[in-house]
Amino acid sequence: MSRTGLGLRKPPANIDGFPTKQLRKGKALYRAHRRDVGPWWFASDDGGRFNLDPPAGTCYLAIDEETALRERLGRAMVRRGVVSQGWADETVVSKVAVFRGGRVANTCHREATKHGLTREIATYARRGYGLTRLWARRFHALGLRGILYESRFTTVTKPNAYALFDDAGAKSWPDDPAPASGADACRRAGLQVLGPPSGKSLRVVRGV
Repeated sequence: MSRTGLGLRKPPANIDGFPTKQLRKGKALYRAHRRDVGPWWFASDDGGRFNLDPPAGTCYLAIDEETALRERLGRAMVRRGVVSQGWADETVVSKVAVFRGGRVANTCHREATKHGLTREIATYARRGYGLTRLWARRFHALGLRGILYESRFTTVTKPNAYALFDDAGAKSWPDDPAPASGADACRRAGLQVLGPPSGKSLRVVRGV
């Protein structure tokens, strides 16, 4: 077996006894999202790591503001540590209270490996997220409320993000009446917000 190949495999037929953690109703979590939409959106396409199939969906939240930002921006933030003023302006970070608590799969528990799980559950990034979505469907079939995992875009060695399950689409659950602006949240996270170039820095090149 190659040590460079993918270690994560499809979930076994029986994952009864997979380690779980209780997510308390009312627990404060964070979500970075577009300013013109609310935080409670449960996605059901193939564009998210743990997205369920319709009619169910998945909403991604984090335990702190910076992790929420990193989850939204992704690889671009990891590479450069710079965001555009436009991205910052269209983004807000909401602090919300968990509306429906319950048990979630704890993918960072040491016993998770006995069920065939590896840390790649949080780093797998092939198109469509087919493999990680299989795990999500299996957890959902067990009646779990979601997944506790380690964000791919941070370096902390502890679980810091949740993927919560519910019916697909938007929810009218209580949200943050005063979410943090994207620009303020980025600066607190040590990210540079770059505005458009000033007129003085532009040079007109005329044709010959």
